[in-house]
Amino acid sequence: MKISDEKGTLLISELDFSKFDIPEALKHIKFRDLSNSTLMEIKGLHDATEFYKLRVAKAIDNLDFNFPIGKTLDEVEDIVILKQSAHSKVPGVTIIEYRVPTTDGKYTVKIDGKDVNKGFTTGATKGESSIKNYVKTIYDPKIWTDSKLEKALKEALLDCNNKGNMIEDKLTSGITKDGYEIEFIIRDQKVKTFYFK
Repeated sequence: MKISDEKGTLLISELDFSKFDIPEALKHIKFRDLSNSTLMEIKGLHDATEFYKLRVAKAIDNLDFNFPIGKTLDEVEDIVILKQSAHSKVPGVTIIEYRVPTTDGKYTVKIDGKDVNKGFTTGATKGESSIKNYVKTIYDPKIWTDSKLEKALKEALLDCNNKGNMIEDKLTSGITKDGYEIEFIIRDQKVKTFYFK
């Protein structure tokens, strides 16, 4: 395997899956990643069963949806789903477009030493930008078991490697033997995240 940084410096030259820390990558995509609590976007949490443990409001195609004003984040839904569709190529995968509540940033609550509640809701929602929703793929864990996900990831890594496209710290992708595209990021020579594109 050849992984290079953006300057083309070779970082790894042999394909050795044990170095990728795939068990940690599987944990990341299954559960919510709160390591960077300043981000409002939901990191990790691609497992549909775990995803729907969030407090979810569904307002499909209701772009005027607003959260109540003056509430703390634990008093409102974590997200509002505005669009939801089955993946056109990958069975058991759903594409979700969502937004999160905005806050005024005046009030902070710590859970396990991390700031998780920054203020009172303003009523508005936040996406990737003022006009673009966050997008996430979630998978059905009954169809995509951990072992099937691991196999698919390894196939995508091998495909990407064979094409010479592995670049450290940059979103890249590979194709599984079944023709499914998987995007992933490798940081410090480990898979940090992956998901179906």
